[in-house]
Amino acid sequence: MGIGTSGGYLLWRDESTFGTDPGTGDKTADVQTVEAEWVRNLEKKPALWGVRNYPMVYSTTKYVEGRIVANATEWKFLKHALGSLTENATSAVSAPYYHDFEETEVLPSFTLERQWGAKAYKVLGCKMNTLSIKGEVGQAMEFELNFMAKDKLKIDTGLATPSYTQALPFRVTNLATATFGATDINAYIKSFDINMTNNLSVDIGADGKPRAIDEGMREVTGSLTCKFDYTLGDFVLNEDTADITLKVIRGTNDEIEITIEDATFESLNDVTEADSQKEIELVFISQADATNKNCIKVRMTGDQATYY
Repeated sequence: MGIGTSGGYLLWRDESTFGTDPGTGDKTADVQTVEAEWVRNLEKKPALWGVRNYPMVYSTTKYVEGRIVANATEWKFLKHALGSLTENATSAVSAPYYHDFEETEVLPSFTLERQWGAKAYKVLGCKMNTLSIKGEVGQAMEFELNFMAKDKLKIDTGLATPSYTQALPFRVTNLATATFGATDINAYIKSFDINMTNNLSVDIGADGKPRAIDEGMREVTGSLTCKFDYTLGDFVLNEDTADITLKVIRGTNDEIEITIEDATFESLNDVTEADSQKEIELVFISQADATNKNCIKVRMTGDQATYY
């Protein structure tokens, strides 16, 4: 008998030691898709032994790759994609409270647990490799996170019973701010796509499993699709560099602000069709800010001093 979708859940716990489940501190998330593929690389051993078949295959390396897809109802996973979260960053004594997600050189690891039926898979030593945030006017924002991990286990005892607080996703109809440097581009935005990769690589130990997952160069890229205006094209032709800031409001004291630091546009594609509104696509890449050396930061505004 197959297992349906009812009763499934996703939770995670921050690890203090890579690959070790702390067993406490459950966090939950409202997600639509979770994948966790246990990858076992096999080597074929050839031999001259009278037949054309391989006499043996053996395991060389084992690790886990996965992804999480969700409407953007909350942003807690950003702590693991960027590296850190400072709650109540301005030490406010009343709402609004500002919670800042910022980059770190070494990413924190976490244990992921997902249940269907009376059993669950536990994924140990997870680190976020890529982050994609997409928004289109009139639609809910979406994000996708891809991770790498050390190991995947099946458990059937001690299963958690998490609770969820449902919330509407952030929608780009509520785009409050869109700027490139000092220029307001809000009236032109039709959609945006922000991508970050940590370029992770696995360091395989003696047991064939990762003893560490190491960070590579961080890259932040993306694109803005806009209604055509020559001012936008000038940003590219003039080789301008400035911060891109996008702020979306869901309600009172309920905002998300994404800043791409020192962005510059690498291509200009303006599309003209006889029966469609003229559009322009601006493809950007971020370079590290000269002062703080960051490429991306996110500020979540809420009515609670504690977010995570």
